[in-house]
Amino acid sequence: MFTRISQFIASLRTADNATKKNWIIGASAVSMVFVILLWLVYLTLTLPSLPSDTNTETGQTAAATETAPSEPTFFSTFSRGISVLIHQSEAGLAAFASKIAENVETIKKSVEKKNVIEVKGPEPSRTATTPATTTAATSTEPTASTSTPQ
Repeated sequence: MFTRISQFIASLRTADNATKKNWIIGASAVSMVFVILLWLVYLTLTLPSLPSDTNTETGQTAAATETAPSEPTFFSTFSRGISVLIHQSEAGLAAFASKIAENVETIKKSVEKKNVIEVKGPEPSRTATTPATTTAATSTEPTASTSTPQ
């Protein structure tokens, strides 16, 4: 038995990717169904079941003959849980939708905002003056008209 399984695994390793993918999908589906069935059996055994709805002898419903509240069954608990999940999901989706609407409005405002670009020329420096006054005022070198003693 073990050799047949190891041979099958070896042949599956050498198979093409489509075959491997099909085996993975099939094995996952079978495993999922098995786990769900085990879960259902566990919940059915742990949760007490309700008595039948009608009394076969008198034809009356169990609710009319019983005044004590009945214990929940798996399916009643499951349906209540699903309804709670649906209501919570609706509230979560509403909050999510409002957040998206806020973000869309913020994006619209930033897209519609007009950008102003000003192009300015170079600013004159604070120490710069006209060239004629600069040479006359700051020059300490002798000019051509001045003679220097030799």
